[in-house]
Amino acid sequence: MDSRPEIILTPDDRRDSLRQPAMNVVEIEVELIGGEHHTAEIVDVSRTGLRLRSTYCFRCGSIVTLKPPTGSDLPACRAQIMRQIMLKNQGPENFEYGFQFLDMETGERHSWFLRLRRREAA
Repeated sequence: MDSRPEIILTPDDRRDSLRQPAMNVVEIEVELIGGEHHTAEIVDVSRTGLRLRSTYCFRCGSIVTLKPPTGSDLPACRAQIMRQIMLKNQGPENFEYGFQFLDMETGERHSWFLRLRRREAA
């Protein structure tokens, strides 16, 4: 039996940047404009954004603040939810989101990419 998530709604993924899987299980905090906080797991990361998985249903198009993983020295950043898919066969409802970084200098975006991507064994 295949344990991979089944995608119910196929996203139109237009992210051109190289994507790398995230390190093991890395959770970050997503803060909505009203101050509400939810956790999400990083699926993959690129220099322009990242893909997150969460049981919370965020609204597509929302602008949020992403708080970096605990213990990292990465800056918090603003991002916009560009894509949303609902996953099936993952216990409670799970959603995956495509986030695009906003208002970040190139160096800060690159820092998020380098710090959060999975490093393959040499």
